[in-house]
Amino acid sequence: MADIKISALPVANEIWNLNEIIPVVNSGSTTTSKRTYGSLFSNHSGGTYTITSTDQTYAIIACGSSSPNTHIRIGGINNAAVISSRGANITSGQMNTIIGSEQDNDSSQPTINGGQYNTIIGSKGGVSTSGNHQFIANSVNGQIYGGEYNTLIGTQGFYTGPNCNKAAGISVESGGWDGPRYAIAAGGYQLTCTNDGGNDHAALAFNGLTFDGTSKGGFLYKVLGAAVQSCTIENDISAMIAASGRTTLYDQTLHTDNIHTYKTETFNVVNVGNVSGAIDVDCSLGTIFTFTMVADTTPNFINVKEGQRFIFIVYNNGSWAVPGATVNGVPSTVYAKNSTISPSNNKYSKYTATYDGAYMFLDEELNFGAV
Repeated sequence: MADIKISALPVANEIWNLNEIIPVVNSGSTTTSKRTYGSLFSNHSGGTYTITSTDQTYAIIACGSSSPNTHIRIGGINNAAVISSRGANITSGQMNTIIGSEQDNDSSQPTINGGQYNTIIGSKGGVSTSGNHQFIANSVNGQIYGGEYNTLIGTQGFYTGPNCNKAAGISVESGGWDGPRYAIAAGGYQLTCTNDGGNDHAALAFNGLTFDGTSKGGFLYKVLGAAVQSCTIENDISAMIAASGRTTLYDQTLHTDNIHTYKTETFNVVNVGNVSGAIDVDCSLGTIFTFTMVADTTPNFINVKEGQRFIFIVYNNGSWAVPGATVNGVPSTVYAKNSTISPSNNKYSKYTATYDGAYMFLDEELNFGAV
């Protein structure tokens, strides 16, 4: 070695290994020294510096910290890069990256433990553990625990809990989610999802939104909160839009404060067909109902929600009567003028109904015929 110039050494064409020895000559020195490739780009001082090299490990370690608490720990990983970082800790994964991150307190953050294809970039804090395909960027204390395909971008203090597969948080703060899957949060503040949450959530432009699975036994699914503030969603297949300080009331329902319609508004029309005797009228099916009476008919209104309004269009195909009516089978819950319902014989009658949560009130309009 001493009799051969460095420039005359053979070229090493193999894949670089962290433990390869590289000759080093300090400026002004006549002594040729050595260092490993793993330490070539590191200005490490203090703390623990551990690299466990395996075959096909292509890592770049460039720690510019002078902190005595600095830790760089890499073990059993492939294709990892830790650049200008303090407290980095990557173990048991592939193609993991930590760049420009900080938090040197016993290597608690930033950290990637397990999984594949994980990345933490430009983050002070930011933890990603036990999951695949996770991504954290420009985050303070953004954390992912478990799951797959998760993303946090531009977050502060946001985290997703165990089993949080396919969740994404974008430009969010404070955050939450203790386990929901297939969820997204974007452009908000203080999102919280309690009691295991469930699946299929979305929250957009929110402030203080809460998904609460308590009333569902810890399971809530297919819900949306958009442009809301201090709201709670606790009903399945429901949405809260443009509301403040509200809580959802019903499954499969859109909840909102104030609606302004610029053009037309339409409602579902339910054609019940020929009716006679005691019948159930399922008020959850629509807003406008049409009937043809072919005998005396006694309606019982079911699945009625507080504040619902209806239009009932009745053709009396003869001289049939309506002896009475009930809500959910309870007597004396339907009120009409003069305490009677008297559809016109052989003509159309129209009834406008309002339900206040206890009683249904009918306005009767008679004798509709063609003009």
